[in-house]
Amino acid sequence: MNAFDHLRTRIQRAFSSSTNTNINSDGQQSYSVSNNHFSSYYRFNLPTNRQTYLETSLHTLHEHENSISQSTTIINSNQSHPEILSNSSKRTLRTIPGVFCPIALSMLAISIFMRIGFVLAHAGVLQTLLQLSLCFVILFCTLLSICSLSTNGAIESGGIYHMISRALGPEFGGAIGVLFFSAQVIGNGQSVAALVEALVDSFGPGSKANIFYSTRWWRFLYGTIINCLSLLTCLLGSWLYSMAAFSIFILVSFVYLMVVISFFIRGPHLVLIPKVNIYAYENEEQIFNKTDHLYGHYTSFNSSTWTGNLYANYTIDYTTGDTTNFVSVFGVLFSSIIGLLSGANRVEWSGLNNPNRSIPTGSISATLYVFIIYIIETLLIAATTDRYTLLNNYLFLQEINIWQPFVIIGIVFAVFSACLSGIIGASRILQALAIDEIFGPLLRWLKRGTTRHGNPVAAVFVTFVLVELTLLIGSLNKIARIVTIFFLLAYFAVNLACLALDLASTPNFRPTFKYFSWHTAVIGAIGSIIM
Repeated sequence: MNAFDHLRTRIQRAFSSSTNTNINSDGQQSYSVSNNHFSSYYRFNLPTNRQTYLETSLHTLHEHENSISQSTTIINSNQSHPEILSNSSKRTLRTIPGVFCPIALSMLAISIFMRIGFVLAHAGVLQTLLQLSLCFVILFCTLLSICSLSTNGAIESGGIYHMISRALGPEFGGAIGVLFFSAQVIGNGQSVAALVEALVDSFGPGSKANIFYSTRWWRFLYGTIINCLSLLTCLLGSWLYSMAAFSIFILVSFVYLMVVISFFIRGPHLVLIPKVNIYAYENEEQIFNKTDHLYGHYTSFNSSTWTGNLYANYTIDYTTGDTTNFVSVFGVLFSSIIGLLSGANRVEWSGLNNPNRSIPTGSISATLYVFIIYIIETLLIAATTDRYTLLNNYLFLQEINIWQPFVIIGIVFAVFSACLSGIIGASRILQALAIDEIFGPLLRWLKRGTTRHGNPVAAVFVTFVLVELTLLIGSLNKIARIVTIFFLLAYFAVNLACLALDLASTPNFRPTFKYFSWHTAVIGAIGSIIM
């Protein structure tokens, strides 16, 4: 007798040995089944004919025999890759360094220092608050769906892809996995482009250092260098980043605190407009003249400044040359706070000791923390900095801070950590797709070869090449719009998957997270597909 026949026999004995009949609230007959063979007490809503129900149950059990065999194949595949199992057995990180910090860093990396002024300059205070609310409603509803998946069973390499594929099957999970991988790759390209923009604006034409060129191909070269550094760190020392995530978070939080303090202690002064803004400087002579500069105004707290920033004023984005609108600005804002998937996608390599508890707690805490930070910063900027400055210098916070290098230091650490998080998370998803052989032999070669700390070498190199292609798109804001599309589709897929699992009442979807419901999944799915 094989294991499957033995399980069938135990179920038959359980039904025949002990059943208690009750009448539920709907007037239907139900049976409570208890047996010493089972470790807990199970309750089933049964038809009146027990024999019919038993036959149906056994038929369903027989249908799942093939899926059990497939799961065995997957387990054997994982056993052939001991680096995955060994890495999973060494989970020691807790919620704050393992989930809270990477999610908060990813959601703060770009917008908090580089793009909140852009959004406020074009959308105004009222529409900025509206856009932030829309972003976080979608994020929070999706977060509840992710939490339900994370508490539904063991989480292995591949993060959310692994959760969905085990619940809905490899075909549906594979389609979502490809979507997640694409979103992570383009998001990583956005992080690299953001770091390049920060360095060029701070040390490029018109700055005191003037060591970087600002033309397109020079920017691509700088992005390639940053991408190579991410690649080397991922292959040789990703464990250092895992250990340093909490320290980086403390550093970025300290820089943000200094920015907030600066709003209260700095008096009115001029803010330099960077020479890379060719729309502010009317001709090349002004751009190359080291003594000819334009300035905006930091007014400190001023009612006129607040009134001037209250309403929308969509105009030209000097980094792309395109005229903005509500949708394009929303795309930039949403793409900057896409770190929601970082915690779940980094679980296996970061080594959480209790991912089923840490992901819900850390994700919800990080999301609320970031939302409060964005609201506070939006209100402070709107009351202290004139619109001309916001429109023409997206890194104006450096000029406002009590010590200018603080901001660029915070940007470098926050954005580079997002680059590492992106390349590791994307490569893990690609490796999981290869291990499950969703595409047959096409991706089989990607599951071979891992570093000492479990990073898939081939998948990391593929991710690196795709990020390089993403950098060819150009400026940060152009990449941001594409990132938003992919992540909105990814969030839609997560909510749709959880909605289907909940409405179908599938036996393999029994999350312990109690705040998820099909209502939140519907709101998240509708919000994602509309935006």
